[in-house]
Amino acid sequence: MLCGLGSIPFVVASYFISACRLHDLDKTGWLSLIFLIPYANVPWGIYLLFAKGTEGPNQYGPDPLQQLNNR
Repeated sequence: MLCGLGSIPFVVASYFISACRLHDLDKTGWLSLIFLIPYANVPWGIYLLFAKGTEGPNQYGPDPLQQLNNR
């Protein structure tokens, strides 16, 4: 029971991190709910890990890599 309660913050944090990554790919954050589907979450995670983000700003904000290169 304690392990289940202790993992809740990590699940919530991973949802927010994957939503930010999806915004970098110019996709909606709701797609991060795919991680709840067994056997679909592994290829989805690999896609999020290796997919190249959109060049320049998108509807979710500026390109974070451009901000790093401008420093």
